[in-house]
Amino acid sequence: MMFGPRATGTLQRVGLYLLLLLVPFSKAAVELTFGLLLLGWLADRIRPSTRSDTLWRDARLRLLGVGLIIYWVACALSIMVSGYPLLSLRALFTKWGEYLLLFVIAMDVARRPGVARRCAQVITWSSLGVVLEAAWQELFGRGLFRGAHAPLLHARMIGPYEIPSDLATYFMVVIPLLLVQAMTSTGWRRRPLWILLGAGVLCLARTETVGAWLGLGVGLGFVSLRHPRLRRPGLIMLAAVALVASAYLARVGRLAGTFSTTD
Repeated sequence: MMFGPRATGTLQRVGLYLLLLLVPFSKAAVELTFGLLLLGWLADRIRPSTRSDTLWRDARLRLLGVGLIIYWVACALSIMVSGYPLLSLRALFTKWGEYLLLFVIAMDVARRPGVARRCAQVITWSSLGVVLEAAWQELFGRGLFRGAHAPLLHARMIGPYEIPSDLATYFMVVIPLLLVQAMTSTGWRRRPLWILLGAGVLCLARTETVGAWLGLGVGLGFVSLRHPRLRRPGLIMLAAVALVASAYLARVGRLAGTFSTTD
């Protein structure tokens, strides 16, 4: 084999770290980092000595594996009612299939010692870049990393993304992770994490995307139930998000419409 187990393991870890760091800023990052992950993962699956070294042989994940297969089959069946069947067929093996395989590989990589902790650290630095990009747009009308990215087209915050809902979805996922980081960190790291967490909440409010706030509520609820130590901070954070979001919607005149039956 061209790569030994140590080299392929490093390749997969580096690919995952780069993906988490760059994906908010570049669509191409998904394709490039996926190539690194896939190359290292396939090399381990081909090599007899590491072929069985995978999380997916665990019987406890069998139900999750069945769920992934059902998801992919549902995507395949959707081609039958698609208005663009050829495009959907291509997406089955590119976008849907790629993301599905990416999930499978990422779980294998993240189970290795220390990788999950480093992933959380990478996400923290990446979210700092997203907050800086979004704040720079608000202050100067252009991005810090993306240049003139036309945020005024939406009159809402978009950060490094193209539409506000994508930025909102990013913070919907990241804010619970930042909360866990802030609560479990010690020393000088804790205060900057709380500041970053507060900035993330403000950015989420500035997107004016109600669906993401509801999703964040589910995420914070899960964190509170899963980690009893974080129950009180999670509920406080949920209340803070609701308060900030409501205050901002009231300020821009959209609070009443948010709770309409049409929405």
